[in-house]
Amino acid sequence: EKATETQDTFVAFYAPWCGHCQTFVLQQNGGLNQLATRLSSAKNLRVAKFDVDAEEIPNEHGYAIQYIPTSYMICPGGKKTKYSGNMDQASLVSFVKANACKASVP
Repeated sequence: EKATETQDTFVAFYAPWCGHCQTFVLQQNGGLNQLATRLSSAKNLRVAKFDVDAEEIPNEHGYAIQYIPTSYMICPGGKKTKYSGNMDQASLVSFVKANACKASVP
């Protein structure tokens, strides 16, 4: 599925065996689920996760996944911004707001 044709996407690349990934991506109260809940009212935005063990990373699209978890903000048309900040909610929301192209983030 192409996530970037009509909406912005914040995506976390993860592996199920990774301890940091389990905390950030897989736990019900983890940072990614909290971010998705917090931004659920945002228009033209989706929060997604990508299991690097289950699927091949689309390197032909310019993703530089050197460690996991790695997150990107992806805009329609393919513009990508790699996240390198803290994993707290304030930092994540600030990053999404600053790098959104189509999304209206509250």
